[in-house]
Amino acid sequence: MGSIRRERNGRYESVRLLLCAFLLWGALSSGRAVAQEGARVVGTGASATLFGGGLKASLGAAGATFGIAGASASLAQFCSGEADALLRLSPLTSSERANCTIGSIELLLGHRIYAIVVGEAAPRECLDGADRDRIFAPSAASLTVDWQQVDETLVEALPLSVWLPPNDSLEYALLDQAVSGFGLRADASAYTDAVDLATVLAEDGGALALVELGAIPPRALALGLQSGEFAGCQEAAVANVEAGTYPLAISVYLYVNRARLVEDGVSALAEAALAGALSETLTSPSEAVREINRSLLTDDSPVVSVASDSFVIPSVIGGQVRIGGAAEAGVFLSALADALATAHPSLRVSSDLRGGPAGETALCTGEIDIALSVARLSEEALLNCDSAGITVISLIPAAQAVVALSNRANAKLRCLSEERWAEIWAWPGEGAAEVWAELRLFAPPDGALATDLMMSVARGQALPIRRDVEVSADPLWRAAAVGVVEDGLSYFSWGEYQQVLAAGQQNVQAIRMGSDCLAPTEAEILAGGYPLSRPIYAHINATNLASAQLKSWLWFAFGGGNLALFSDTDLVLREGVAMRRDLLQAFADSDALAATAAQAESASEPEGEPEGEAAEGEG
Repeated sequence: MGSIRRERNGRYESVRLLLCAFLLWGALSSGRAVAQEGARVVGTGASATLFGGGLKASLGAAGATFGIAGASASLAQFCSGEADALLRLSPLTSSERANCTIGSIELLLGHRIYAIVVGEAAPRECLDGADRDRIFAPSAASLTVDWQQVDETLVEALPLSVWLPPNDSLEYALLDQAVSGFGLRADASAYTDAVDLATVLAEDGGALALVELGAIPPRALALGLQSGEFAGCQEAAVANVEAGTYPLAISVYLYVNRARLVEDGVSALAEAALAGALSETLTSPSEAVREINRSLLTDDSPVVSVASDSFVIPSVIGGQVRIGGAAEAGVFLSALADALATAHPSLRVSSDLRGGPAGETALCTGEIDIALSVARLSEEALLNCDSAGITVISLIPAAQAVVALSNRANAKLRCLSEERWAEIWAWPGEGAAEVWAELRLFAPPDGALATDLMMSVARGQALPIRRDVEVSADPLWRAAAVGVVEDGLSYFSWGEYQQVLAAGQQNVQAIRMGSDCLAPTEAEILAGGYPLSRPIYAHINATNLASAQLKSWLWFAFGGGNLALFSDTDLVLREGVAMRRDLLQAFADSDALAATAAQAESASEPEGEPEGEAAEGEG
């Protein structure tokens, strides 16, 4: 994710010094491989050390060799063609990509993720930037010694103790980057053994420590972190690292010379990367990233990188983006409004959300740039757009879903078909509600998003549900009721379901749906498989997409950097890397379309008469 190279409070150089020390240690311990046959990989000592001792063995198994050089020197070797591949701890910047004349493909191999952990008695579940400064900043030494100094609402005192890894370690440098000041508090206790740390956290209720995600001691809890003005609390998870919202992580990238993929050695290296053979000591990337890695190597896409700065919004960007379509999709606009006005005040959005059909009509007449919808474009709309010479690019940035919960003891409610689900909630006479009369149903109030979505998906329209239900707007109350009533049943919007999961409700089960008994997971919902869900589409005028303002709005909204803005929107969001891939492909398609149109226009212009003929006619 590149968080180690983000400047914070002017301390970028200080963090570089720490990493240089880390790099030197890696260079001394790893040595240089002697180039033989196969692919030639180059990178910094720090990137090699991050893999532990297995990098050379992994590369050797793929027939490749590794050479160590500084960050600038290794990039120069790769861009000049001296090396076939480049190993990096951050993605190439837009300027580095522009100055590198060879065509390259970016593969995200994996992550090292670190977490601030506490014992079970700790009073906090999340730390924002101010909390981290109070606890870890150099000025906190011998000053912040009790949790009441971090959280004034605590009734009882709880002594606070801080345990940190060595100050020349990568994880120390990452935490330093997330805290104000140079370095961390000097009175922190140092540790080198995770087993000892487990004992400390178990015996000291106010202790906290920084550890790698895969080495969290038993019964310790990882705190969430808030890292941005608009971001909520972000847990130490792969999805948040790849979205750029969790700061204590570093990602490893492999850049491969695209033209040399035809060579056996480079092809073998790429195959090893896809198989995960080069990243066994790292936390694996998400399935979305693995799919992107595969597609970058196997298709002819012009997209070669899905880094967060693969597209850069101009520092001064203005103009208007016109949006129409379904009111249900308007949650995007309200969630983005304040952040967009702050970051890009001259980039204006005009919206007219009069429904899906109206949005289709406006898109195909050129009145709007984007139609937000909960359905694919109709055949009629496609024909109308085609007749008007408008090419449409459709993306799916998110989806909506309903999750049903039943009591864990009820075996017959572990999986339901869509028909059975609709029968349970139908009015008597409209379905078979009387067959399910033994159930005790708990539902949200009339007009709730979850009800409208559930009935729209299950029965084709937002019909009212049966009336013999117990109503509560509190999702935690409904979940608790299901947990204590064996024949209890309720349903929840995606956001409500996340609240139930966070509360740790016991004795409930998420009902699987459909003939394949699909679970309500993000992957199944976004793939369109889970029955009680529907995608949200952004249908885009491809010709207008060539404009900087439309690209900038789409990147700001869906490029991954602002996903936390949608945390309270009941949306299941596409992962940032996957969405960036689709956006970059759409941008490339629109640019190609604009270039083709310009060429056609140029070819159709009549050539001027030769000067001689014109003069002869005048005579």
